[in-house]
Amino acid sequence: MSPCICRTCCALAVALTIPTAAVMAQEPPNAYESATQPGPGTFIFKPQLRYFYLDDAPSSPRSETHQLNFSNTLNFGIAPDWSASIRFPLEQRWQSDRASSDEESFGIGDLTTLLKWRVWRNDTSPLDTQRLAVFGGLEWPLGQSEFSSYSFDPIVGTAYTQVSGRHGINLSGAWKFTTDGDENPLLAGDGQADLLRYDAAYLFRLDPERYTAETKGAWYAVLELNGLYETNGDHEVFLSPGIMFEAQSWVLEFSVQLPAVQRLDHRPETDFAVIFGLRFLF
Repeated sequence: MSPCICRTCCALAVALTIPTAAVMAQEPPNAYESATQPGPGTFIFKPQLRYFYLDDAPSSPRSETHQLNFSNTLNFGIAPDWSASIRFPLEQRWQSDRASSDEESFGIGDLTTLLKWRVWRNDTSPLDTQRLAVFGGLEWPLGQSEFSSYSFDPIVGTAYTQVSGRHGINLSGAWKFTTDGDENPLLAGDGQADLLRYDAAYLFRLDPERYTAETKGAWYAVLELNGLYETNGDHEVFLSPGIMFEAQSWVLEFSVQLPAVQRLDHRPETDFAVIFGLRFLF
C-alpha cells in the first residue's frame, strides 16, 4: 500500500474514532446559534442554567435583581442540511426594592422554535470544516406570567462556523421582530423594541493536541463577544470567557459574562452572568 493511501486511511480512522460530540465542538456556550447541526435522525438535548445579577438605576424603585433562567433546547436533524430546534425556558426571579421589601416570582418564558438550513459546507480535511447556515423561526407566548411577552415575534439570522486544527471560529447574528413586550423590561428582548443579537467566538482545543484512536474527550478554552442592540438605542456587549469538555456523547460547558459596553436608557444594567450547561447526543 502506498504511503499516500496509508495516510488517508489513518486520517479516516481517526475521524471515525473521535468523540461523537466533536461534531458540535465549535458551538460556544453563549452564541444564539452556530452553523453546526445534528445529522438526520440525531437529537441533541441542551439544558442550560444562567444566573443574572442586575443592579438597577438609582431612579428605579428596585435596588437589585437576581434571576435564574433554566433553558431546555432540543435540536433534531431532519435532512443532511436541515435541522430544527425547540427552546423552552423556566424563570425564577428575586427582587428587592428601596423600601427593603423582597419579591419572588416564578414562571414560564416564551417558547422559541427555529428551522435551520446549512447553505454551504466545505470540508478541508476529515476534521476541518467551513459551514454557513441561515435560520428562522418564532417566539411563542406560553403562559400568563410576567416572563411571557404575550406576542408572536419572528426571528431570522445567519451563522458561520470554521474549524481548523485546534482552532475554531463562530460568528452569528439574529434579528427579532418584536410585536409586543414589557413597558419596563429587565433584560434585552423583553421590551417593545426589535432586538439584534450578534456573537463572535474563538475556541482553542487545549487537550489533546491531536486526535487519535484512543481519544475519549477534549478540553476547549472559549472566548466570546456577545452583543445585544435594541432599536430603542439600548446597547450591551459582554466579554464571555469559558471552558468546555466534550466526551463521546455529552458536553459540559461553563462560562461567565462580564459587561464591556453598557449604554442603556430603558432597562437596568447586567453586572454579570454565570452559565452552566450540558449537551446530550442521542
